Parts: sequence; C-alpha cells; structure tokens
Amino acid sequence: MSEHTLPILIINLIGELSYILQNRFKAYEIPFEKTFDCNLLNIKNIIIFIFELLILNINIYLTKVMEELYTEIFDPNNIIRYKFPQNLPNHIKPIRDSFNLLLKSLSFKILGGGYDKLFNMMIMSLKHHLINCRNSRDILNITEIHLESMIRYVQNPYTGIKIKQLKQRILMVYLINMCKSSYTFNKAY
Repeated sequence: MSEHTLPILIINLIGELSYILQNRFKAYEIPFEKTFDCNLLNIKNIIIFIFELLILNINIYLTKVMEELYTEIFDPNNIIRYKFPQNLPNHIKPIRDSFNLLLKSLSFKILGGGYDKLFNMMIMSLKHHLINCRNSRDILNITEIHLESMIRYVQNPYTGIKIKQLKQRILMVYLINMCKSSYTFNKAY
C-alpha cells in the first residue's frame, strides 16, 4: 500500500498550500471607510483610494492566483505527476524541490526563505490532519475535501475537469484497496 502514498501526499500538500495562500490573502484585507471625497485631492487621499482599489480587487487576485496554481499543477507536462502506483521517496527533498519549482513558475513571488517557510507550514498542517486520522478512510476524506476546495476555485473548464477526474480516480483506486483490506492506525504516544 505504500506505493499509493505519494499521490495522496502530493494532493493533500497542494490542498494545504491553497488553504495557506487563501488565508494569507485574506489576512491582508483591512477594513476601511469606503467614502472618498473628490474635492480633497491630496497625496494621502490618492493613496487611500489606490489602497481601496487594491483591497477590493484582492478576491479577484486570489481567484486568479488559485486558478493559475491549479492550472499549473494539473498541466499534463508538469513536474508533479499523479502516477498510480508510485513509490514514496526516502526523503522529502524531491517533493520540496518540485513545489519550489511550481511556486517559482507562478505570477506572484515569494521573497527569500519564504519557500521553505511555506513548505514547512504545509507539512505541519498536513501532519496535524494525519495525526487526527483514526483509519485510512479519514485520510481519504481529507483528500476529498482538499479536491472539493480546489474545484470551487477553478474557473477554467479544462482544469476543473482534470481535478474532477483525479478525484474520481482517487476515490475509485483507494476505495477498492480499502475494501480489499482494512487499515487502522495504532498511535504510539
């Protein structure tokens, strides 16, 4: 069953990446007064007006970034592949490098060591979910929730179809494997 781990790991890391990016974008949304007096044209008011435009467009930008992220991820020529089965690497470095290349190809930029911090946040968030799983069906539920959240953000029909096909394929492959054998986790604290 370990050869079926990598696709689930990658998809859940992508799901955590999208949650982190969504929360970062929403964190910059600051409440402001929407009235603007055109008679008071000074630098301060112009800056406030431009800032309002940026804030109002943050949801549009978030949707654009998420769309670009999912389109890039589910592009058939992408470096992140969803082969079934696929062996899990001995260490996390190849996965980290793949995500770094993916993020560097997007239109928004992450400064300095932000890639490592972002990847560590993704790993910690996914670990939190996995620790709370009691059986393999719980992991599949987390994956399904992540894929559903990706589908909600996608506006490109091609990418949406690819994500839906991936979801159906994962449910089919993993549910069949779960029916063949029952996996439960024994936690050692």
